[in-house]
Amino acid sequence: MSTVSKPRGLAGRLVRAFCAVVAALVAVVLASAGWVAYTTAGKVYDVEDAPDAPVAIVLGAQVRDGKPMRFLSGRLDTAIALMAAGKIKAILVSGDADGNSGNEIQAMTDYLIEHGIDPAVIIGDDHGIDTYDTCARAKETFGVERGLIISQTFMYREQ
Repeated sequence: MSTVSKPRGLAGRLVRAFCAVVAALVAVVLASAGWVAYTTAGKVYDVEDAPDAPVAIVLGAQVRDGKPMRFLSGRLDTAIALMAAGKIKAILVSGDADGNSGNEIQAMTDYLIEHGIDPAVIIGDDHGIDTYDTCARAKETFGVERGLIISQTFMYREQ
């Protein structure tokens, strides 16, 4: 018969501490995901189901060579579709104008214009460094009382 011995002494305490930290981190991640799912239930829409709003807020993401990368172009395409469907009247693009990957605001604005959006309905916020700042600034700086926030799921699929 074989036996499995438990680690003893300092090594055993370190293993248990490490396992406890990992378990705590997993619990925090799962609780956060659950909270997001609970609070957004019934508030996440496809373009066809989205309610009308005065403005869509496009959250920034990385650009490369002055062009939006995949996540960002997807967000912008959603804003274009909302505009075409008559669901919004303006688009607030928010991100980091001095980001490591480039000027997100300029890349987003250029993309929207290249895809037929009137520059007069595009508002740029180059201080929306994160989602919280973007939402706070949308309300406090730009007077947005109601809008659609455009992001995406974080599942990656090869297309």
